[in-house]
Amino acid sequence: MDFDKGFVVAVLREGRPGLRKALSRGITLDHMAGEGRKAWEFILDYAKQHPDLPPMEIVCHATSTALDDSIAGASDYFIDCIMDRKLAQLLHSTCSTLLKQIETEPRKGLTTLENAMTELRKEKLAGTLIESLPGLGPEVLDYYERIKKGLTGVLSPWDSVNEATMGFWPEDLVLFVARLGIGKTWLSLMVAGCAWEQQMTEADGVTKRPCRVLYATTEMAKARIALRWYALKLKLPYGALRKGRLGVFMEKKLYDGVAELVNSPNFMIVGGDFDFSMESFDAAVEEAKPDIVVLDGAYLLKVAGLTRTERAANVFDELKRINKRRKVPIIVTMQFNREVKAGQVKTVQAESVALTDVAGWNADLMYGLLQTDEMKRAKTMMLKGLKVREGESDEIECNWDFDTMDFSEKPRIPTAGGAGGAGGSDAAAPAGVDPFGSSNPDIPF
Repeated sequence: MDFDKGFVVAVLREGRPGLRKALSRGITLDHMAGEGRKAWEFILDYAKQHPDLPPMEIVCHATSTALDDSIAGASDYFIDCIMDRKLAQLLHSTCSTLLKQIETEPRKGLTTLENAMTELRKEKLAGTLIESLPGLGPEVLDYYERIKKGLTGVLSPWDSVNEATMGFWPEDLVLFVARLGIGKTWLSLMVAGCAWEQQMTEADGVTKRPCRVLYATTEMAKARIALRWYALKLKLPYGALRKGRLGVFMEKKLYDGVAELVNSPNFMIVGGDFDFSMESFDAAVEEAKPDIVVLDGAYLLKVAGLTRTERAANVFDELKRINKRRKVPIIVTMQFNREVKAGQVKTVQAESVALTDVAGWNADLMYGLLQTDEMKRAKTMMLKGLKVREGESDEIECNWDFDTMDFSEKPRIPTAGGAGGAGGSDAAAPAGVDPFGSSNPDIPF
């Protein structure tokens, strides 16, 4: 494949955001070769005089370059390929010179090496984390233009979460944390199912496509996950579905729903056993190329480490690396540790994740799930914002009804002091009430 031409096609497809991305990554004429170089030079000159990038037909005509609009791939991929090529050329040249100098002129060899590192940094090829802060202006403009057009990240099922976060964005690591048996798996499926039903907007701000979702489970069988998702999607009472006791109407709804949905694309699942390695997870993300990843039971991913605590810390370090490298939001469920006390909502803190503090450190967003005995009887659940980097932490009360399969956000009722919410984040529950008691025993996770 001609990476230079592929890069030009990808930038033209993405428009101004693609151009700004390429320039911020350091792509210059010196990085380009062949006909792609001529096309890139024309695009740069055209962009200085016009608000939009030229149509592909004009580029082809003006530069006598044959560009193939059918070439797939985002500009990020081609930028990486072009940068790798430039890196290989520079390393090859440096190594050839060093081999000649290392025996007879080692001091000159050291100078050659230092000059090479300077060149690597200048060309943004050294992998350094140092960047020009003002130079990130194009990314600021790209973000602003997306928000101005009404674009968001991948939305959750709850309006208050979306209001605080503006959706889940690439590189977001999001934790939903609860005590055992509260409903983490159900919540993870709600998030995944909501994402799957959305339309994603491409960089041009106009083109729409279905959202691609990857659901990863480390402990439950895939068929059990599917059973729950069909219950959510078709609004079938899960207890009756699981026990094979649906009525005639609901049973017909199940069979018709499966027939309609069984061949639906873009909703993928991986895992389902206790031997799921981090490498396998990363490979699945790379292969699926999802817009969002939902991981239920991160603590069971296999990683190196001498103790459970070390392994748990390594899990979240690796998840954050994948998060950054693949540029995809990852939604993770975890358990609270034993420091979270029954009846004391104050103890629900970001640092209360079981096994490791690293989860909270690496997370961009974190919500805790709370349910008192009174809330269980009322069939409600509270989502408490524990860490929201861009926005306000809040408490959100949701329906949590497995008979009607209603998990929507409840309307806010202002308190006497004018504050909305679901009961006050600093108020301790009444004596004897366990806000983290297990949910319906018919629904184990």
